[in-house]
Amino acid sequence: MKVLHCIPHIHQGGSDVGAIELVRKLDGFGGTEARLCVLQAEQSWLDAIGGVREPVELNFAGSHVNLFEFVRFRRALRELILTWHPDIVHCHLWPACRWVASALLGLSIRQVWHVRDTRPWLMAGGAKDRFLRTWTRGLIGSVRPTWLSVSCAAARYTAKALRVDADEFEIVSSGVDCSRFAPRSMVREAVPVIGVAAQFRPEKGHRVLLQALQILWKKGLEFRVRLAGVGETRNAAMAFCDELGLAGRVAFLGQVQDMPSFLADLDLFVLPSTGMEGLPLSVLEAMSMRVPVLATAVAGTPEIVRENETGYLVAPGDVRALADAIENALMPSIAQASMLDRAQSEVFSKHSSTAVAAKVHSIYQRILA
Repeated sequence: MKVLHCIPHIHQGGSDVGAIELVRKLDGFGGTEARLCVLQAEQSWLDAIGGVREPVELNFAGSHVNLFEFVRFRRALRELILTWHPDIVHCHLWPACRWVASALLGLSIRQVWHVRDTRPWLMAGGAKDRFLRTWTRGLIGSVRPTWLSVSCAAARYTAKALRVDADEFEIVSSGVDCSRFAPRSMVREAVPVIGVAAQFRPEKGHRVLLQALQILWKKGLEFRVRLAGVGETRNAAMAFCDELGLAGRVAFLGQVQDMPSFLADLDLFVLPSTGMEGLPLSVLEAMSMRVPVLATAVAGTPEIVRENETGYLVAPGDVRALADAIENALMPSIAQASMLDRAQSEVFSKHSSTAVAAKVHSIYQRILA
């Protein structure tokens, strides 16, 4: 069985990393030959991920408006399909779904569309948003893809927006390499360390987190914060941190390659997102390493982080509630130790890269039967 996995780009986001980990695990699994096709020319981070054979790069500029560029991309992708002869094309993230489906119209090849987030264009009322929905619905009618989604919430959101039956979705999360993200015995610092790993975008909630931290600082709570990630709002977040008087307590680490070591140093992992999550891979990785997780109840996050069972949940955007939850979560207890056991067990049994690859492989077999 040959499967071509198409992804628009390679960034450090959980969706990108989750897709690449799936390719790595599937290649050779049950006789599957899995290859990665990067549609755009952004491969700078791939070198940090081992075990993936050299990807195909199509260097597409990513614009359906530039007809000449799209024709060139269409020719390159179709040539790859006709040369390698994959049985299935598995698309990750919406740009890949649209671009690949448009380029392959007229070719009889099975496509899998893997929903990994809850993007605003699916529901928003702007002209561009409506155009994208119309375009996508038209492609769905032509392609009739097999649907995968990282969470039930993302599946329901997508089904409603695109007028697809929610029962058509198979729930397949991103997989965690549990041998890599395994608990480590660490000498803890006297001052607790709080960490966030997320791209700096408005919906990731860094501003809300900084406001919550200021409340705790003013109460006299000692802590250190490490923020991993890059993105459009990073400079604004750094300036806001200075404005709040937190500069000496918060470290902006930029792009972190060794995520297990980053997580191992933490007393608490926080994901303060305000929206657009599918099922955060960073949360699964922290759970796998027995790091306490505090997250906001957005999209699919409550499907894995259940209050006082596998982690701590707060409402998105609630600064005071986030501050109180951080303070409570930093007080270890017997109950918290049991919670970490349950969280780790759930990742091992349901969200390990091996378990996810086995599920996807069985779906491929059913498609080709």
